[in-house]
Amino acid sequence: MHAHTMHQKEIEIALKSNATVGLKNNSVEKNADLYGRNVITPKKRKSFIKRLIEALSEPMLLILEFAWVITAGVNIGKYLKNGEADFYECIGILLCVLLSAFLTLFMEGRSQKAFEMLGKVYDKISVKVIRDGKTVIISKEEVVCGDLVILESGNKIIADGRVVESNGLSVDESMLTGESVSVEKVADTVYSKTTPIAERKNMVYSGTFVRSGQGKMIVTAVGDNAELGKIANNLGEKDASAPLNEKLNKLGKTVTLIGGISATVVFILSIVRLIILQDFSFFTAQDAFLEAIVLIVAAVPEGLPTTAALSLTLNVVKLAKSNALIRKLVAAETAGAISVICSDKTGTLTQNKMTVGKVEAFNGGKNRLIVNCAVNSTAQLKRDKNSVEVFGSATEGALLKWIENEGCNYQKYRDKRLIGEVLPFNSHQKYMATEFLQDGEKTVFIKGAPEIVINDCALTENQKRSILREIERYQKNGKRVLAFSSQQGENAPCGLSGGKAVFDGYAVILDPVRKDVKSAVLNCKRAGISVMMMTGDNLETATAIANELDIISDKSQVVTADYIDSLDSSQLKKVISNLKVVARSTPTTKLKIVEALKGLGEVVAVTGDGVNDAPAISKADIGISMGSGSEITKEASDIVLLDDSFATIVKAVSFGRNIYKNFQRFITFQLTVNLTAMIVVIVSLAMGLTNPFSAVQLLWIDIIMDGPPALTLAMETDRGQFMNAKPVKRSDGIITPQMLMRIGAQGLFMSVVILFQYLYDFLGVGREGISTSVFCMFVIFQLLNAFNCRKIGSESIFKGFADNKLMLAVFFATFVFQIVITQFLCGFFSTVPLSAMTWLKIIAVCSLSVVFSEICKILYKFFKNSKIFLPQRVKS
Repeated sequence: MHAHTMHQKEIEIALKSNATVGLKNNSVEKNADLYGRNVITPKKRKSFIKRLIEALSEPMLLILEFAWVITAGVNIGKYLKNGEADFYECIGILLCVLLSAFLTLFMEGRSQKAFEMLGKVYDKISVKVIRDGKTVIISKEEVVCGDLVILESGNKIIADGRVVESNGLSVDESMLTGESVSVEKVADTVYSKTTPIAERKNMVYSGTFVRSGQGKMIVTAVGDNAELGKIANNLGEKDASAPLNEKLNKLGKTVTLIGGISATVVFILSIVRLIILQDFSFFTAQDAFLEAIVLIVAAVPEGLPTTAALSLTLNVVKLAKSNALIRKLVAAETAGAISVICSDKTGTLTQNKMTVGKVEAFNGGKNRLIVNCAVNSTAQLKRDKNSVEVFGSATEGALLKWIENEGCNYQKYRDKRLIGEVLPFNSHQKYMATEFLQDGEKTVFIKGAPEIVINDCALTENQKRSILREIERYQKNGKRVLAFSSQQGENAPCGLSGGKAVFDGYAVILDPVRKDVKSAVLNCKRAGISVMMMTGDNLETATAIANELDIISDKSQVVTADYIDSLDSSQLKKVISNLKVVARSTPTTKLKIVEALKGLGEVVAVTGDGVNDAPAISKADIGISMGSGSEITKEASDIVLLDDSFATIVKAVSFGRNIYKNFQRFITFQLTVNLTAMIVVIVSLAMGLTNPFSAVQLLWIDIIMDGPPALTLAMETDRGQFMNAKPVKRSDGIITPQMLMRIGAQGLFMSVVILFQYLYDFLGVGREGISTSVFCMFVIFQLLNAFNCRKIGSESIFKGFADNKLMLAVFFATFVFQIVITQFLCGFFSTVPLSAMTWLKIIAVCSLSVVFSEICKILYKFFKNSKIFLPQRVKS
């Protein structure tokens, strides 16, 4: 039903209603069955099984699951044949898989519950309707199409409806259209089918608010069929994968390939060695195959999902304390990759609270201005402890607040004995007038559009032009100006005076920007993040706010939605990078912009608080909503700003970038462990030697290296250095060239030292202790290398060495565990006890990895400064 195109009688006939007596009681259920009920269908939640399957489908876990199946199969086969098997490897791998999956589910569940505590999408609201000629109060869920709803100042509109009566009815539609100025509603007009929602003055829509006046509407659409419901149903699920997931998937495929190739080489070399030694049999080949599988486990950084979950969870908690509620764990990291923020204006960059910016009184007329603002208003201020809420026109409410700030009580001027005739405001005359009677004198106060009021005053033409030019400067800056005049005398008409009125002055009304937004925009620029404003406001207002916030440098960066809509996708991609402000934006326009930016490889965040922002927020890589905004928008978002502060986005970006760097630290550490293990094993087998590590030793190395020492790298904190760098591009790999150089250099250095000990026993531990010394040397090397990996750039590890105290404690504890299993669990781990002197020698030799790392950093700085060699720079 296109109700805005229909006359009142047509609506009444279609819905079997009446603009006077409303819907008959016997028609209520019929209309409910025919047109639906006033409830938006909730989204079906994913079952626990489905969420568990999704968690288990992570690339890293798939590799482990495959390894677990093979290992379990081999051991079950051995057990069935000879009654012996080693299931410790199977249990270890399975525990790692389940721990990572359940941790992810648990933390996402906690975040979701926290979000639900913010408030339900639809509040309990009572509605005043007329049925069978009687006024009744019902819940909003009971409203049906055809109901005659009474609209009063301050009401939240709970369904779409056709206005059938309007007495100064003005509606705030900013939550739906983005317009910060309330829209005056009329009953006696119809519009064409293609008229935009923002221009349908004969309609009101669910989710909007009555700012002033009174009226009645016949409900034309409820629930899913209302405009609010259509937007909610069109949100759907995000089909875009987060940058982190994309890069982890790519890493998983690469590591799987390398691990598979390495395991195959190891298996072939083992078989060749067995054949040469004439020790080949089904059981020895089976053991060789099991060793190859264990090597795959050691080669794959299966701790990455757990590290990712832990790092994200810790930062979710920290961000919540900083007033940013994360609804999806991955959003905490994706925030660090944001390259463009597309922000709504009203309620996001500005407060959506009309404020008097300036009052200019003429001819000593300040007192007359106060009385004028008080009597020419239908608004009310309601105080609730520390807050003041405006009921009625936001503009009139701003003027009332100004009166109170001047130390006056506006209510004392509203005594009915002081008020005479009133001429209400309408858009045709553009002013309102009120007779004020005091001390036997009559004064007519007029408030309205400057060009109307000023031209009615006893001013010279030069004075009028001068004042209007002054006012025009404010209007060009996007501010609203109201002019005031008065006329005394018994014969003064309640309206325009015919050029006899006294000009009392004017007031500049503005929707102020949030205090911390300008600095936040500057911080975004420093971090290489582009800020674009998409607003439903007019071009002048949008330009003024953008200038105030330093979003634009010239007017060529400002366009309207009509321009965007006239371009196809390829044309838009060519110009979108140069645009900073899009005025008169619609939900469709915002979606088009987001898609164009994502098509260019940008990681896009969309912020907003209104229903009109929800589709774009849902489509973006990161959707950010305001805690005080539309419930539909919060439902669509990934992050909710509980303090409504744009500056909190900068905090989220900083946290996200630190998370990304922590992943790089962990990956550098883990891949160095894996590379060292593969080099040592493959070279040993290629030289005809036995594998220096038993399967149990490899699994122990895998568990402790993927465990606490690695996880503590996820707890490194940002000291602010990451916010001076450009964001990571979607196309960039998570492993940088500099990381590869470090992994290769450190892995090769440690492998050479370990192989020298395996071949030549330079520590002098004797033939029986060589294998044990190699095992312990490998572990201590990697523990010390974890400290190297704290600084993935050229910064020395000794700077802030004691900042991560947990890492120091974990390092010491792991070292003690290594001593215990070596000295006291010899049979299980195939080791022999080592002397104290041997332990000291191992520690001294392994400390060379720190010296080697520091030398590499010095050489890197030298080559970089001399411009001889400059790999990709990655700040620590």
